[in-house]
This record gives sequence, structure tokens and C-alpha cells, in this order.
Amino acid sequence: DELVTGFHFFPATPKRTVSLFSPDSPENVFDYGEKNPKFTYFSKIKIPLLVIFGSNDETLDRPVKQVVEVFDRFQKSGNYKSIVIHEALHSYSGMEQKFTDEAIAWIKKI
Repeated sequence: DELVTGFHFFPATPKRTVSLFSPDSPENVFDYGEKNPKFTYFSKIKIPLLVIFGSNDETLDRPVKQVVEVFDRFQKSGNYKSIVIHEALHSYSGMEQKFTDEAIAWIKKI
């Protein structure tokens, strides 16, 4: 139960780390890497939904295009959009204005 630092960008116990990365874990809500992803909770969202990814997201384990394709396939929102911000990291550091502009443009359309 001891917190471990330096493994992720946040401290976590070893049990939490295993849970985050184990298939069929309740915490694996974005299971896009599984052979047959379920997106159990994501696919229940019916309200307007915007997902934004950075093309250089350092937390992704595969090309962003493959991740976005899974999100697009499982979305059930009546008003959904996915956007990839070129050159952006997971934190969007240095790309905050582009992120904000994309989000506001989408909000204005809904």
C-alpha cells in the first residue's frame, strides 16, 4: 500500500498501477488496446461529447489515429466530435490556445 513516485506522473500504489493496466479491470475504462474493446462507460454517454487528443500524447501506446478510431466507433452521443491537435502533448502545454479555440468552436455549434 506504499505510494510509489517516479513511475507515472502521479503517485500510486503498486496495486493501483496493476489495476490501471490490467485487462478487464474496472479502471480500464478506455480499453482501446484490447482485441475486443468494450468502452463500457464511454459508450453510454448520450449527451454532447467532444474528445480532444494531442498527436504527440506521450501516454499513448499506439498512434493517435488508432485510438481516435476506437473512440469514434464506440461513441453513442447525438452530438459527438473528435479532434486531434497536431504536435500537442497529453497536457496540451504550449497548445492551450488551440485547445481552447477548438473547444469553443464546438460549443458554439451545439
